[in-house]
Amino acid sequence: DDISEALEWLAGLRRVAQALVVQAGAAVEDSNPGSAERLINEAARLSPDLAELRAARIGLRELRERLAIAAARPTLKPADVERVAALVAEAGAALEAGRLIEPPGACAYDKYRAALAIDGGNQAALEGMSRLPVRARALYDEALAARSLARARAMFEAYRQLSPSDTAAAAMRERLVAAYLDEADARIGEQRRVDAVRALEAAREIDPANARAADVQRRLDALAPTG
Repeated sequence: DDISEALEWLAGLRRVAQALVVQAGAAVEDSNPGSAERLINEAARLSPDLAELRAARIGLRELRERLAIAAARPTLKPADVERVAALVAEAGAALEAGRLIEPPGACAYDKYRAALAIDGGNQAALEGMSRLPVRARALYDEALAARSLARARAMFEAYRQLSPSDTAAAAMRERLVAAYLDEADARIGEQRRVDAVRALEAAREIDPANARAADVQRRLDALAPTG
C-alpha cells in the first residue's frame, strides 16, 4: 500500500544518507574538509534526523581546527629544524644534569624556550618543559635526603618558579626550613656559632614567620660570643 511504499522509500533515503556519512568520514581521514562537508550536507538533505550526522559534523569541525593550527605554524627551514633539534638535545642534557633554571642561557628552561621560540608546537620541547617541575621536585628530595641543604634550597626555588601555583610548594618549604633549623640546632650543640647563624638565617629567609626559629635563636644567644 501507499504507507508501506513511503516507509520503504524513506528507509532507502536513510541508507543512502548513511553511506554518504561513511564517505564523509573517509574524507575527514584524508584531510579533505571540502568533500566531507558536501557529503554531510547531502546526507542531511536526504535524512535530516540521521543520528550519525552529529558525529560526522564533530569530526569535520575537529579536522578544520587541526588544519587551522597547522596553517598558523610557520614552515621551518631545514636549518631551523636542525637548530630546534640541537636545542632540545641540549635542554635534555641540562635537565638530566640538574641545570633547570640556572645558569641563564645554558639551563634546560632557557634551551626549551629557545626551541619553542622557533617552533612553538614542537612536541619534544613542550614535553621537556612539562618535565622540569617533576625533575626539580625529585632533585629537591634527593638533596634533602643527603642533607645538601643549599642544593635542596636551589631546587625548591626552581620548583616554585616552574610551578608557582602548585600547593605542594608549601610542604616542601616546611621540610626545608625544618632541615635548616635542625642544622642550626646541631651546630649550636657543637658550639659552632657561625655555622649555626648561617643555618638559622637561611631558615628565616625562606620562612620569616616560622615559630620554631625563635627557640633556636634563644639557644644561639646562650652561646658564648666566641663559641
